[in-house]
Amino acid sequence: MPRLTTPKEATGADEKPGSDAGPVNYETWETVCLSRLFSALGDPTRLTILRVLESNGEMCVTDLASAVRLTLSAVSHQLRLLRDRELIRARRKGRTVFYSISDQHIAMLLDIGFEHAQEDCPERRSRA
Repeated sequence: MPRLTTPKEATGADEKPGSDAGPVNYETWETVCLSRLFSALGDPTRLTILRVLESNGEMCVTDLASAVRLTLSAVSHQLRLLRDRELIRARRKGRTVFYSISDQHIAMLLDIGFEHAQEDCPERRSRA
């Protein structure tokens, strides 16, 4: 994985005076995980799927596809990515797989994000 750097790091501005420790390393597993999380949340289709799951709880692919008005294939593709990023979990019952939000942290991120978007969305202002 490529090393993450910041402009301060490139110039050495993060070095502590009198320290031989060098620049601060911002590449931590938390940073990488957070980056992957926000990357997954950066797609309107995935956000819609997550919001539907948050509102309705556990759902199978067929019901989810109907709720978001997408094909089964399109929803399955997005669910695979969301599952890989651990934003959702799957539970199998017989031949049916049910999906749900992985934990309350994801639900809280969605709630806070949508609350912020309602307050201060530049796209919303430009359409008004």
